[in-house]
Amino acid sequence: MIDDLADPREDPRVIGGDKEVEVTIVNAIRRILRSLRLSAVATHATVGISAAQLYVLRQLAENGDSSTITALAERTLTDRSSVAVVVHRLVTRGLAQRSRSK
Repeated sequence: MIDDLADPREDPRVIGGDKEVEVTIVNAIRRILRSLRLSAVATHATVGISAAQLYVLRQLAENGDSSTITALAERTLTDRSSVAVVVHRLVTRGLAQRSRSK
């Protein structure tokens, strides 16, 4: 009965219990995140805008310039307040325009 109290993460019969697999997955995620960060830095250095700004500009180009902040947030799977900050930066740089809804 003492076995029933063991930590399930130590039991190889339990999904996710294999420490080696967990370490491999975590390391893979770290490599992906590092790659994304390096790509974002390269994008900023090359184009002069952040990857988030570039993504929002692409969404605007593909879906029409009359998108709302809420629509952009939904399409980019991003929080509305984050999209609002990105759009504000684009407007400040003259790369986008905002207008009030009618």
